[in-house]
Amino acid sequence: MRVLTTLFTSALTTLLALAGCDESKVTSISRSSANGIDLLYSKVTLASDGGNFECLASASGQCHYAVFARQCDHPLRKVLGQKCPLVRQQQFSVAAGKHLRLPRVQRDSQVCVQRKPIRAAQPCAT
Repeated sequence: MRVLTTLFTSALTTLLALAGCDESKVTSISRSSANGIDLLYSKVTLASDGGNFECLASASGQCHYAVFARQCDHPLRKVLGQKCPLVRQQQFSVAAGKHLRLPRVQRDSQVCVQRKPIRAAQPCAT
């Protein structure tokens, strides 16, 4: 039954997207400050047509991003409700006051942002 529900939901989502009804977005704001000064201030918006990464402020002059997505080794794994492992897809920096638009970022990606370059292969701890 769960497989049928998942298939139905996927089909309905696809139909709504084709009809132009898919406008859901996920926006996250990351902000840290000390003594009233922003150390990091970033806004990330993920939508069906990609991601927008805005570095509003950073004490280092750059916001460093890493994008992680679930990568399934077998197509049925996701349908059967099994979690697929997170894999780093992209890593980049954006200068403070600038933004970057990436059309191929998935809406359900996990994004890590820091003041310093990201070295870990796994998503940032929350």
